[in-house]
Amino acid sequence: MTALSIPLFAFFTVITVLLLATGLRRLMGMIFLVISEALVPGGSLPGPLYALRGTRRLAGRTRRYSQISALLGSQPAMTATSVRPPSTSRTAQWTKEASSEAR
Repeated sequence: MTALSIPLFAFFTVITVLLLATGLRRLMGMIFLVISEALVPGGSLPGPLYALRGTRRLAGRTRRYSQISALLGSQPAMTATSVRPPSTSRTAQWTKEASSEAR
C-alpha cells in the first residue's frame, strides 16, 4: 500500500456515500409526492389566492354578523311563547287602522 491509496479510497467512499444519500433523499421525496398526489389530487383544494380571498370574505361576514348580533342582543329573544297573538300586535293594530282609514 502506498500513502496515496488510502486517502483516495476514503475519498471515493465519501463520494459514494454522498451520492447514495442524495439519491435516497430524491427517491423519498418522489415517493412522498406520489402518495400525497394519490391521497389529495391536484386541484381538489383551493389555491392560496382563493383561500386568502375566502378568508377575507369570511372575516367581513363575521364582522357584519357580529355587529347585527350586538344590535339585536339588547332585545329579548323571540321564542314561541313570547310571540303576541296577531290581534294584539302593533302590526295588526296598524293594519286595522289603515284599513279603517281607507274606507
